Amino acid sequence: MSARDKLRSKTVGAAKNFRTELVTVDGEEVEVRQLSVRDRLNVYNRSTKNGVLDPLQFQIWAVISTCYVPGTNEKLFEDADYDSLVDQPTGGFLDQLSEAAINMLNVEANPTNDSAETQTK
Repeated sequence: MSARDKLRSKTVGAAKNFRTELVTVDGEEVEVRQLSVRDRLNVYNRSTKNGVLDPLQFQIWAVISTCYVPGTNEKLFEDADYDSLVDQPTGGFLDQLSEAAINMLNVEANPTNDSAETQTK
């Protein structure tokens, strides 16, 4: 096996192992899942207008994209929940879930427009 083949088997040929975290919200568990690079890019694109990242939109789309009913492939939230989530009180379940969601995206809690992540389109 060539060096290239060995490296490829350890990268693009390796199993995709996504991290998960269980977050308890009012006594119920929510599974927060790490996204693929493609899905993370979608969160950024949905949160950006005219080249400027909106941290609130980023927070909401991260939660919508990463939260699941534990042990299933059923998403907890859907795109139509955006307006309802935006209207939630600060310091509540949304902030709790978004902290875990942002951690799963491997980004800083308050992304800036000049970070490398936000320049990807």
